[in-house]
Amino acid sequence: MERLIFHIDVNSAFLSWESARRVSQGIPEKMWPLPVRNLLFLGKASEQKLLNQGIRTIGDLAREREANVQLWLGEKPEYR
Repeated sequence: MERLIFHIDVNSAFLSWESARRVSQGIPEKMWPLPVRNLLFLGKASEQKLLNQGIRTIGDLAREREANVQLWLGEKPEYR
């Protein structure tokens, strides 16, 4: 399995818009096919709620309306 790793040190913490755009270009192709369980801080109960709604991949979740995800998982304003 290929891993997508981002490393930003203190000297390069401020990326230009163009640099940020280039870094993010490969994200949908590499991350969206991964299962939602690969998301950091997504617990088993939340994963099951998403699976019950037919959300199986990170891409499925990315394409879903935010209001639906809030309805299914509950709103946690401190994590927005």
